[in-house]
Amino acid sequence: MTATRILWLAFAVYGALIGAFLVSELATAGSVGPPIDDGWIYMAFARSLAVGEGITYPGYDGSLCAVTGPIWNAMLALLFVLFGATPLVAKSCGILTGAFAIWAVYRLGQSATGDRKVGAIAALVVACSPRFVWGALSVMEVPFFVATVGWGLALHLDRREQSLGRWLPALVVLWLSGWARPECFVFPAIVALHRFGWRELGITLALLALYPAYHLAAYGHPLPTTFYAKASGGAPWSILARDGFGAALSAVVMNPLEQIATFVGYLPTFLPVLALGALPGLLRGMRERSGVVFVVLAMTAFIVARGVLGVAQPHFQYGRYFGHVFALFAVVCVYGFDGARVGWKSSVGVLSVIAVSWIMFSESTQAYVFDWVGTGVILTEDDANTIAWVGPMVGAGIMLLGALQGRPARPPMPLAAAFLILALVFGGVRHGRNVNDTYTMNVAMAQKIGEVVPEDERVACHDIGAIGFFSDRLMLDLAGLGSPEVVFGPRLPNGRIDGQRILTEVRPKWLCLTQGMFDAVMGGRQQLPGLAGFELVHSIDHPANVTLLGTNYFLAKLTWE
Repeated sequence: MTATRILWLAFAVYGALIGAFLVSELATAGSVGPPIDDGWIYMAFARSLAVGEGITYPGYDGSLCAVTGPIWNAMLALLFVLFGATPLVAKSCGILTGAFAIWAVYRLGQSATGDRKVGAIAALVVACSPRFVWGALSVMEVPFFVATVGWGLALHLDRREQSLGRWLPALVVLWLSGWARPECFVFPAIVALHRFGWRELGITLALLALYPAYHLAAYGHPLPTTFYAKASGGAPWSILARDGFGAALSAVVMNPLEQIATFVGYLPTFLPVLALGALPGLLRGMRERSGVVFVVLAMTAFIVARGVLGVAQPHFQYGRYFGHVFALFAVVCVYGFDGARVGWKSSVGVLSVIAVSWIMFSESTQAYVFDWVGTGVILTEDDANTIAWVGPMVGAGIMLLGALQGRPARPPMPLAAAFLILALVFGGVRHGRNVNDTYTMNVAMAQKIGEVVPEDERVACHDIGAIGFFSDRLMLDLAGLGSPEVVFGPRLPNGRIDGQRILTEVRPKWLCLTQGMFDAVMGGRQQLPGLAGFELVHSIDHPANVTLLGTNYFLAKLTWE
């Protein structure tokens, strides 16, 4: 099959999978919508921008930068102006951007290897990934940064030796990826260093400076509230201030190592037999001096830099945040198969590294098998972790059989196809359950808040997406995303937000949490100082959404002394 036909097959498969996942949403939830509450957060911010309220949140008076990807927020807002603020419109943006991301993976594979067929096969692999399909339908920025990282690196490889003017589009495209996921700002720095020139470095620094400048101008802080709420506590400078030089130095050394080990164990869970081409791909790239070596370096630099910065725990929601890393990985691995063959020694070596990583960092690496993006629904977490070993173990057996036969073993394509089909079935069902859980818990609670809570009274909560989109009430966001007084307020000795102290100082009249979140915020203490009354107004019992901790979601009215 030619490269062109494989690429068209990738688009066709992607379209079919999008349709299947949407059918799963409709069949399970009776409607389409975001699979997690964060999608509603984007929709709420985009709607505020679309109706002329600026960069803010429903019920909040003033500018507030609580979305990670301002550029994705602006894209959604534009579509909302043209077609209305609905989940289907928001999903359409993700679907179309996802198709562009598949093309970008193809371009990267072609540019890195000089072989259009390698790029087309890598694009097909990405298109078949249930995590990628989930991301395209999540109403979040996932497909955008997959597309811009792939396209930007392809442009860099094509134009590295050309004039500055011809190369600059590569830098700009990669810079745009950082406006969707700030960690991706590592990539423009990488390509500037790879080209190396003082003008290139100067332009890159100037472009990077625009991100903190935007946030300073918008709401008075150099980074979005998402960073301060989720990541700042693990950053080396925060650890230095809190625990001293020794702890900060340990984090700078250990976090990158954990990042690397976790990725080694994580990436094969997309498609285990694909990993067998990783080391052969690198070795072939070194032998042929192709752009694959740079792709590996860029991927490694991103992982290490993320670990040094301590942006989040190494195993945190990889399926959601790191689709672009899998796309780079896919290009390297497909290249390593070298005409559908791979050497048994390097393959067994790759499988051994994976096994060691899984043993040493089992909690970090065995999660998210078959598109697990949260708590287990179809299988228990232990069942999922057990199944995670099946692909590499069978792959190892096939490689060893090839060794005994004295010839290179062919990649087990039927096994790969079976794994993908099973993963897609599990992923599609899981996706439908995610959407159903969001409507059953988040949306239903938001609508109840709109009914019973007066417009001038504040609701303390932890999930702010659907609540903001449907209720339009002023919130005290105990996660800190939508409330600067929380994220820049009192902290516990471990660097986490002191939710109990904030509640006692602000004294909101309403509280909306799951039981698990309530226990986490209270630190196990059920009584707040100064709290005179706790009246349960509404409760929802349902298997938890991925963004919720616990199955019981409640709304309570608080009375203070």
